[in-house]
Amino acid sequence: MSDHKKKYETERIRELRLRELSKYEEGLLNTVEEFRCMVLSVQDPNENRPSFSYTIGLNNTRQVPEIITCGLSANAAHAALNHAANLLAAGVNLTTGRHIDLIGNVEVEFRPVDPKWTKILMLSAVWFNGNSEFPALQLIFPDLENRFPEEEGFNADFDQPLLQPDAKMRQIDKDFWSAHVPKKRRFH
Repeated sequence: MSDHKKKYETERIRELRLRELSKYEEGLLNTVEEFRCMVLSVQDPNENRPSFSYTIGLNNTRQVPEIITCGLSANAAHAALNHAANLLAAGVNLTTGRHIDLIGNVEVEFRPVDPKWTKILMLSAVWFNGNSEFPALQLIFPDLENRFPEEEGFNADFDQPLLQPDAKMRQIDKDFWSAHVPKKRRFH
């Protein structure tokens, strides 16, 4: 990192710096130290598994929930998650109401994520947080008519897995779980 970039350090980052780190882990810590979080996109080059993106470091550096979104392109997710991270840092309660200007001209919602999903999907955030549970929010996006997945008339082309503790398990959720979870831990 060049001298003009101020590093942000926490007790957890100092603790991790004492370990022998892989090149990936070193890069992750460098990014969190510089920007207070990193956005990681998980994409399947064969497009057999749905993509998702999430933040790493927000809970530790800003004491706010990590954020995940499923089904957006890496570029759209990166921009939306960084914008949401800045809103959280500014004290905006994302769990209240709908928010605009994160993805095009539609509103988005932020809903709490069930810890079973964070443990399976947000592996780098789990590592960063020392395998401890941490709060996470899912950025849920609507269709182009601003209808959300549970609303009548929602365009299924915009469907996405819903990772909330009380969300009814739909086929898209089961398929998403099966695509990302080892066989011994799948739902039956």
